[in-house]
Amino acid sequence: MRTKYKLGDRVKVKAGKEHDGKIKDKVGTVTEIGTEALSIKFEGMSKLHKWYVDDEVESAQS
Repeated sequence: MRTKYKLGDRVKVKAGKEHDGKIKDKVGTVTEIGTEALSIKFEGMSKLHKWYVDDEVESAQS
């Protein structure tokens, strides 16, 4: 299975699916894609957040 997202897509983590409480309500950019998992760079944070999958995120595109 592959992700429906692509590099550069703007996403946010669905409520209750956060791996880290610091990213609640933050928007990020998909920076790496594994087989199914995404690495996301959230605004205002230097650390990449890895291993999010499609059912944990939603588009933040306007």
